[in-house]
Amino acid sequence: MSYVKITCPLCYQNWTVSKYFLDNNKNVRKTELAKQLCTCVNKTKYPTISQTRSYSKRLDRIIDTSKKKADYSAPYLWSTMIKNNIFVKNVDEMLSNKTFTKQNGVQCKIFSPYNYIPQNRLPFSYMGKFHETVQEIEKNVDKTKLNKKYILLKHKCQKDFRNLNEWNKFNFVPDYCNDHDSSYTILRALKERDAWYLEFLADRLFSILDKKKEITLCRIPSSDKDKISGCDDLIEKLSSKSPLLTDGSKCIQRIKTIPKAHKGGIRNFDQHIKTSKINNLNLIENKNVLLIDDIKTSGTSLDAFTHILLKAKPKTLTTFVFGITVK
Repeated sequence: MSYVKITCPLCYQNWTVSKYFLDNNKNVRKTELAKQLCTCVNKTKYPTISQTRSYSKRLDRIIDTSKKKADYSAPYLWSTMIKNNIFVKNVDEMLSNKTFTKQNGVQCKIFSPYNYIPQNRLPFSYMGKFHETVQEIEKNVDKTKLNKKYILLKHKCQKDFRNLNEWNKFNFVPDYCNDHDSSYTILRALKERDAWYLEFLADRLFSILDKKKEITLCRIPSSDKDKISGCDDLIEKLSSKSPLLTDGSKCIQRIKTIPKAHKGGIRNFDQHIKTSKINNLNLIENKNVLLIDDIKTSGTSLDAFTHILLKAKPKTLTTFVFGITVK
């Protein structure tokens, strides 16, 4: 019996089938047969050829022309964004993960440990009285009454904290919940660049990474041109924990300042593309890439910067956001 190789059009894996098999399915194209056999096929909505070409044209201006190639693997790379490529196996039990629908219906899974409650929905400011109260207790509390990582530094600290006399100092916070603690932790670490809190978040993220895989760590840039953010600090801390983790914080660069979203700045896909560029393609091409951000609200920046990274042809692309805004 003779055999023939057929190729999956999504991931380009070869499959060997008999001519007898092909004869029995002669009304089905070989590429469709390969897709049926291949394990890479899932429920992801793959972009059409016209969509892929459209994205390529929009992103060409930020890619080194000498690196341009026909982007045949784009649909396969999009499909990696709904899979766990770099985390420990039980990550779905440790983190919440939500499927985010990007432009033209392409899906992306976002891994996240926390919910984020915006300050504009609250009668207090995290970095105002709340922050002052935390700092006051940090100076005076008897650490032996709590676990080693105490007060509002952990995401589930209230069970211990409520037993302290100092708890009544937070009576200005209505309906106090873990999400308040988590939101404050994100802001103090990634917005205020507090070293202690940054170390806590770095340890938390490092604990769920697959320690056997090489990973390039990237971040979504600040709206301010060339500004160093808490995510840059976090990547520096993470990359120092293992030689398999590469600091790719400079791979995406903001080349023009845009108005901040919380100050009324308008966000859209094209604005991010036009005001950013990609560097150090060798750190991304054919690498496992982890894109990190502090807070997801609308998802516009994630949409734009995942497309930028996909154009640079990573092996896989995974998205991690510390806080997803509660609707």
